[in-house]
Amino acid sequence: MAINALPAVPPSEARPGTGLVEYAAVVLARDVLAFGGVYKSGTAGVIAHKHTDGIGYEVEVETPRFAVLTLMARDLIAV
Repeated sequence: MAINALPAVPPSEARPGTGLVEYAAVVLARDVLAFGGVYKSGTAGVIAHKHTDGIGYEVEVETPRFAVLTLMARDLIAV
């Protein structure tokens, strides 16, 4: 690619999760098995930490019990 050329895909679409920020409200995009329980798709949570890679997130959820889940951008939907 030429030095001054623009990428074919805008950066927000090139890397998953770049639109997700810390303290944003999210819901789970899929069922997550963690800590001996199942956190169902649609469970609400808040991003407590965004990893520097822009793909990993620490998400606090309260149901079925409080937990901090380590998830990837593809597991989350911004609300």
